[in-house]
Amino acid sequence: MNYVFYKEHDGKVIATEIVSEEDFNRVDEAAQYVMRIYRVEEIFHMIMSALLEFNRLIFQRADQGRIAEDDVLDNELFRIRINQCAATFLTSLDMYQEYLHPNGGQSPFSISADKFRDDRFEVCKAVRNYIQHISTVGINISWGGSVCACGEKICSFSVSADAEEMKKNKDKLRKSTWKSLSKYIDGKSEINLFEIFNGVVDVLFAIQKEVRASTEYAVEYQNHAQFLSKMYARLIARDFWLYRLEGDSEYECKGHTPYFYDRQLKAIDYLRRRYRCEGNSIVNGFYATTAPQNMVNRMAEADRIVERYVKNNGVIAEFDNGNRKITNSQFTAKKMREWYL
Repeated sequence: MNYVFYKEHDGKVIATEIVSEEDFNRVDEAAQYVMRIYRVEEIFHMIMSALLEFNRLIFQRADQGRIAEDDVLDNELFRIRINQCAATFLTSLDMYQEYLHPNGGQSPFSISADKFRDDRFEVCKAVRNYIQHISTVGINISWGGSVCACGEKICSFSVSADAEEMKKNKDKLRKSTWKSLSKYIDGKSEINLFEIFNGVVDVLFAIQKEVRASTEYAVEYQNHAQFLSKMYARLIARDFWLYRLEGDSEYECKGHTPYFYDRQLKAIDYLRRRYRCEGNSIVNGFYATTAPQNMVNRMAEADRIVERYVKNNGVIAEFDNGNRKITNSQFTAKKMREWYL
């Protein structure tokens, strides 16, 4: 039976719109597809927001150290905030993995579980389990300064989890958690949280890109989203808020216009634009700096030149006779080869 949507003015029905029973019943199914997509985009946004907050704390603290001195209490409050951001990031990351591949039930997208069998996910999962089952992690703060050319200097700031403290709590952890965690802390005094958090995001972008390309997202969701958008424009946008069944009296009301998930559809479109997950999103390492662009360009070019020299085992020059070669041994030093190779 068809549904008659109508609008009133001064107690009189002034317009009606007929919606088939098939279209009316399809709203619930379409809504399920929207929420399936909305959840994965929502969790992805939570991860990115938590990471940005974690990184912001580090950048802010590095800049603050240039103009102000912190005392013991400032350091402790900073450690608390770092743990808070770390816990939020790691929990959101775990939510993402559990949502895509739940322990029980069917996966909402046709994405292989192998995508999560990556060391970058494993170390994050291990640290997350440590925080959940033991406590906050001890935070080591590291400062560094390097003198460059042209009288300029670069300062660095990083935060790491205290691996020695983690080892002391070995007996409090589940065997599976310790086995996983020990792979990354054995022989180390600390693990750099900035590096592991930002490193896992590189592979996360690749997974989210595949999610968006899946049949459930790229085909089925798009069809349902288009259907709901048309229903919204057909009814709500034209002020058809009430409905009755075809054959009912003119003023009988069976209910209100269903929700067509307009807000969620807009949010999904926004989050897709904000996190494109394409192009050059995936890199081996990305580092932000407030250094002048001229200095950044100069250092980047010099760095590429040094890398080329190291890969070629030094600077090689040929004289006129074509036989004599000179190699600059600076570029074959152990430290240089560790840095670039």
